[in-house]
Amino acid sequence: GWIGGGVLIAILLASVNTMLMAARQQTHDIGILKALGFTDAAAFRVMLGQALLLCGLGGGLGIAIAIVAEPALVVVLGAFFPGYHITGGTLLLASSVTLGLGLVSGLVPALHSSRLRCVEALRNAE
Repeated sequence: GWIGGGVLIAILLASVNTMLMAARQQTHDIGILKALGFTDAAAFRVMLGQALLLCGLGGGLGIAIAIVAEPALVVVLGAFFPGYHITGGTLLLASSVTLGLGLVSGLVPALHSSRLRCVEALRNAE
């Protein structure tokens, strides 16, 4: 419901912020890659791939922790949540949401990186 949507929006904003900061810190690197002949599309794919990789690793780690912790959670919270268990559908949904958030959060930094001009990226690097 509303709480889950709010959590997803908060995670999305945190992820976008992280990826924007990563892109800003990698401005010089993107400039070097473009000086070496990387196209705008290649710079876009690098940044989007980075976002998907980070979100995929984080989601995978979260899913692994959930699977490992499930038996303990059933024992501790069984009285409050009878019949609690993690299904394959839940894992598929978690994976899909994680990769969807990674895709959305990586689009803006990837577009920014692809539009950088080589000279500007090398000159304005911090």
